[in-house]
Amino acid sequence: MGDCGQVLNMLLPSRVFLVFAAAHTSLGLNVNARFDELATRYGVHSRVRLATPPGKERGLFTTSAIKAGEPVLAVPFELCLVCRAEPGDIKSPWDAPHQEARDTLLARQLLQALFAEEAAEGEDPSAPDELREFWQEWSVMLPELHTLAHPITLSEESCRGLHDSQLSHAAKLQQRRVDAVLAGLPKVIGDSGVDARNALEAEAAALRRWAVALCSSRPFSLPYESAREDDEESSSEAQQQLAAFVPFIDMANHDAEPNCYVQVMAPAEPLMIHDCS
Repeated sequence: MGDCGQVLNMLLPSRVFLVFAAAHTSLGLNVNARFDELATRYGVHSRVRLATPPGKERGLFTTSAIKAGEPVLAVPFELCLVCRAEPGDIKSPWDAPHQEARDTLLARQLLQALFAEEAAEGEDPSAPDELREFWQEWSVMLPELHTLAHPITLSEESCRGLHDSQLSHAAKLQQRRVDAVLAGLPKVIGDSGVDARNALEAEAAALRRWAVALCSSRPFSLPYESAREDDEESSSEAQQQLAAFVPFIDMANHDAEPNCYVQVMAPAEPLMIHDCS
């Protein structure tokens, strides 16, 4: 049985897309309380709290004793950013410049949720209302713009500071790929002059790269273990793999000796962390 206040960590699934360390957010507000508030408001089953103990990393801690096999955190599927592995999907976006991959597929959803306006009557929304509203509120839990050390987010000067021509060149290639694949996102509004518009375009490019950096470090791949019988597309092996950006669960730390694991339920059902200590 897990003790109350036990720190939770999980083994990173073996089918991981890309792994980079995500920077901690530095916000002038209580993100720990925000975690609890959003969990309650959006129907997340939670027996954890977000905390940063003195001298330790921020992470999830149990709020009561939990038996092995009990769910400690269940996130409604509709709050997640999800894409399925398509047949022929490249394993890494680094292999094919200017080709869509899981990082840009998820980043597109993230940008549409964060920056989409309400659709006019008769128009299809770029993101469902609840998803858009949730991610705009959850965004305060994400690392701030210009705080990530992912190669895609580096400035020209920072790329030169790598003192590695191959790594610098690779970062620039991927920046071009992201800008090409996600061109037009987020939408730049305003025509107050060339300089102002150029500044807006530069900020839009920074946001695209920030979103891709998040969507290559924080999501993970999971088996789609309990497909519904009425899902005609669920039979192929490729359709059984999901790449998911799962809020709340993405606050858990990874460990080689985990005391939790993540299980995917059918769509419209939660994703869960189970205590297996």
